[in-house]
Amino acid sequence: MHVDLSGPFNLARGADGGWVGHMEHQIDGLVVDGDHEVATLLGRWEMIKNVALSRRQSIELMKEVVASWT
Repeated sequence: MHVDLSGPFNLARGADGGWVGHMEHQIDGLVVDGDHEVATLLGRWEMIKNVALSRRQSIELMKEVVASWT
């Protein structure tokens, strides 16, 4: 896990093209729409996408794990 990733978050783009983010923590969540905050979340999403497996690779990995359990 990257040091800057401290919990789940969601990103959404409105009909006007603007972005809004939602970050969760232990008590409740926080909605952000400031340029700096949204840019930070978009950057973190790009980091996640850069290291994520493809759908095919994910399915193959899950099959290997299930096979190792049986």
